Amino acid sequence: EFFRLNAPNPYPLKKDLNFFGFNDVMNKGKIVVLNMNIAEYKNLSKVIAAYLKLDFQSEVLHKLININSNIRPTCFISDEYHEYVTLSGANFFAQSREAKCINIVATQSYTSILNTLKDQASVKAIIQNLVNKLWFRTDDLFTIEEAQKQLGK
Repeated sequence: EFFRLNAPNPYPLKKDLNFFGFNDVMNKGKIVVLNMNIAEYKNLSKVIAAYLKLDFQSEVLHKLININSNIRPTCFISDEYHEYVTLSGANFFAQSREAKCINIVATQSYTSILNTLKDQASVKAIIQNLVNKLWFRTDDLFTIEEAQKQLGK
């Protein structure tokens, strides 16, 4: 539904663009993409991204209420997550596995998340609840030290 592969323009027609909420998205296996230039729309993109993220998280966790429902797997992917991180992230990551939600978040460093949240305990809770982690090169000492603690080296 998302791509019209044999058409000159692979994106949906404007008349087909709609958003009836994340319940509809999850039930129909659709994809929601927020693509806003944060340099151009700094505050607006943060507000919209935070709202979408929280709305998505609420819908995922709402699926846990109805035990008899068939929970469809979902995925949350966020690049530059430190721009949109909120304090509720740790709670969501802790419960989302039960709701069959995969979370893939990328950030520059743990310090970037700390600079946004201003609360080291919350940062550690979020990091702890992201079960699998990949680290690439970083010069950030806080990130390096936390990675070493997690690896036991």
